[in-house]
Amino acid sequence: MSMKNYSSFLSKSFKKQMDQLPVRIQQELQRHYEMWKEDPSRVDFKKLNGMRGNMYSASIGFSWRAIALVDHERKACLWVFAGSHETYNNWIEKMRQTNEKYWIQEIEQRLEASLRSRLPKAKNPDEDENHASRFKI
Repeated sequence: MSMKNYSSFLSKSFKKQMDQLPVRIQQELQRHYEMWKEDPSRVDFKKLNGMRGNMYSASIGFSWRAIALVDHERKACLWVFAGSHETYNNWIEKMRQTNEKYWIQEIEQRLEASLRSRLPKAKNPDEDENHASRFKI
């Protein structure tokens, strides 16, 4: 499935994790992210096996990874993790041990909030509250 025209959002935790990475890795991550936005097939971006939901991993060189939750229905991607391969392995294991249904719901709520925050405020107070999911940002 092509994700070329998907909207992309960086979670607060992703931004915080990225800021803690070495500058060289931050630059490499930014370069890979820009390539992914142009054409996801240009980077090593694959679905994580053994995880519920549409979680994908992107390789940033040999030792670094990023993780995104992809919502194919909304054509949106929320980046939720950036770190070393070792931290990535620990993060994945933690997610597998966590109540995945709860965690995925939480991430989906973050994605919905990201979509809503990018829309202009509704002028009509009677407008459908779920309108954000119908728009491509």
